[in-house]
Amino acid sequence: MFVDEQVGVNSAAKAYAINRLLMEMTQNNDLYNRYAWFEQKHSPRLSQNELADANTLFEQWLAEINKNSSLYPSE
Repeated sequence: MFVDEQVGVNSAAKAYAINRLLMEMTQNNDLYNRYAWFEQKHSPRLSQNELADANTLFEQWLAEINKNSSLYPSE
C-alpha cells in the first residue's frame, strides 16, 4: 500500500480500497489479517475526503466484481 499511495491522483484512497477488496474477497485468515493490519495502520492517515473516495471506490469495484465475477466487463 505504501508504494501505491505515493503514485498518481487519489492513489492513497485507491490503495485503501484495494486492501478492503482483498479483505472482502479472501477466505484465508492470514491474508485477511495482513490486509486488516494495513487498513488499521493507514486509515488514520487518510483525510475524510480520501476515506469517502476510498469507500466509494470499494463499493463500485465490489459491485462490478459481483456483477461480472471480475473487475472487467463481461462484454
